[in-house]
Amino acid sequence: MRIPLSLFSIRVTEFIFLFVVLPLCLWQTKAYFAQYLLVILSMLGVSCALFLYREGKLTKQWKKAKAISWLEIKPVLLTFLVCASGIAVYAWFFSEKLVLNTTLLISSSWLLTLIFYPLFSVIPQELIFRTFLFHRYKLLFPSKKARMLVSSLCFGFGHVIYGSVMVVVLSIIAGLLFSYRYFLSGNTAIVIIEHTLWGLRLFAFNIGAYFSLSSMTS
Repeated sequence: MRIPLSLFSIRVTEFIFLFVVLPLCLWQTKAYFAQYLLVILSMLGVSCALFLYREGKLTKQWKKAKAISWLEIKPVLLTFLVCASGIAVYAWFFSEKLVLNTTLLISSSWLLTLIFYPLFSVIPQELIFRTFLFHRYKLLFPSKKARMLVSSLCFGFGHVIYGSVMVVVLSIIAGLLFSYRYFLSGNTAIVIIEHTLWGLRLFAFNIGAYFSLSSMTS
């Protein structure tokens, strides 16, 4: 089916604004908006959720979330345990920086992280970079594999606001994992679980400081 040029142009413009221009603008103005990052992210997530609800996608995702089985969760946990264990062994022998932040784990802020990180960071990001992007921009990237790659790159570039090349690279790698999981399952809830596991692990170690709001203004 031939795609109208005007519709294609609108999608391209929209895509560039959301996933290129907006992150760059936030990066340039982070001195003013860093403290509102989670609010901005949540608002974008709600906007995408409303669009997905109108399209009937959110209802389908909710049904999938309620029907998650152990067979779907098992590969997520196995991947996490194997990779996280490998990183822990490397850190033990070769890195003094990647150590467990025991001070954080026994503080009240860790409890707040356990509650607010999934709600106001992980869920909006997965709605935006996975569910919304995969559905909305099918017109631009017909191949699901292409959308998987684009999703991971956009996810990584979205972290440019932290002003760290390492954060962007790590986010692209994580984005590949999350996009691949969504590619396989088509289930946002499963990706949210995996994203939460890896995010909390980063925060439990010193590397999580690079993804904190304080790192944006330092």
